[in-house]
Amino acid sequence: MNAVQVYTLTTRRSTQAVSNFGKLSIRAGKLGQKQKDVTSEAMRTGRKPEDMLSVGRIKILMDDLVGMCNQLEPYGLVDFEMGIWEEQIIDVFIEGLDLLCPRAVETQRKAHV
Repeated sequence: MNAVQVYTLTTRRSTQAVSNFGKLSIRAGKLGQKQKDVTSEAMRTGRKPEDMLSVGRIKILMDDLVGMCNQLEPYGLVDFEMGIWEEQIIDVFIEGLDLLCPRAVETQRKAHV
């Protein structure tokens, strides 16, 4: 492989990685928003839907996201344009947590700041 081929392959892989991080961020954000919407509806109607995540599961998702982002941060991949949208995703999950368990939110905010 010559230098041009290596550069082209590296550039293509980098572009694909950025695209994948964007897709992951969008999907995680949508999951957080869906959880928030489902929780709001459950609070309004008094019925817990089957697809609602527990407080514990949300905390695990947030902790896993932060752990992954901590590993990616040295490579500049925790960024709104080039990587995972950590802060935006955490914020939407915290908003959903706030509806489920307001006391858990302050603890979770402190853990992820």
